[in-house]
Amino acid sequence: MYTITCSEKQLKAISLACEILSRLQCGHISAVLDQCKNEKGESFCIPYESIHKVEKIIKPILGLGLNAHYGVGKFDSADILWDIYQVIRHQIWNDRDIRERNNWCVDASPALKFGSEELIKVEKILD
Repeated sequence: MYTITCSEKQLKAISLACEILSRLQCGHISAVLDQCKNEKGESFCIPYESIHKVEKIIKPILGLGLNAHYGVGKFDSADILWDIYQVIRHQIWNDRDIRERNNWCVDASPALKFGSEELIKVEKILD
């Protein structure tokens, strides 16, 4: 077992990295590209034609068909990453002030286990 101690900003970066790599392994190229930001941290719209060009290059490298778009249950490595992402996402939601969070968002739901590994444990230790 391992313990990682990190700041909230680092935890959010780990969460995002797990989400992006999990989505990439499942062929969700457009969702990965949606995370692209400019130097000011602002999101921008990537034209579909450009996304399609990237998919034509990336998907064969990943061993995926051009129209492949898998979800949980297809690749264990992607499922493990998705599990980590879900646990962190829920913990960040749970650590918010109760007046600032809502219960009807995806973050409010505890993680479901899809991968072959047990769910990670994330606990806030400092304020």
